[in-house]
Amino acid sequence: MIRNAVASDLDRLYEIEVSCFPKEEAASKQSLNERFQIFPENFLVMEENQNIIGFINGSFTDAEAVCDAFYHDAALHQESGSNACVFGISIIEEYRGRGLGSALLEAFCAMAKHKHKKAVILTCKEKYIPFYEHCGFICLGISSSSHGNAVWYDMIYRIKA
Repeated sequence: MIRNAVASDLDRLYEIEVSCFPKEEAASKQSLNERFQIFPENFLVMEENQNIIGFINGSFTDAEAVCDAFYHDAALHQESGSNACVFGISIIEEYRGRGLGSALLEAFCAMAKHKHKKAVILTCKEKYIPFYEHCGFICLGISSSSHGNAVWYDMIYRIKA
């Protein structure tokens, strides 16, 4: 089941975040809280038997690509922005490989379409490009992002009207 997150989910979301991303890339608890305070409707969680097993979150922007500042400054969220920006998809390890990340991404893209966004943008590591391409994203090449001192690739999903 996919639903919108509520404030009482934040501790669990942080646990999942730090289990899925290297320390240099994971959002801090404070950052997740700040994001949730500004754009709670952009946090979708996946549950099984009332246990949160994954989530996706992101903001809205007029930018055409993800910049590092988005990860650290929730106030850059532009409610009227033309694009949705995914910060991360996190699925706990024992549930990976079952299509759950794709389902969360599909739900996020549907939410963006419902809010009349033109595209969904994100960055990913090279090994995840095929996953996102399978979900309908197009790789735009190496990103200017250096978040967590990693090499990232810009991806875009153009929403059809």
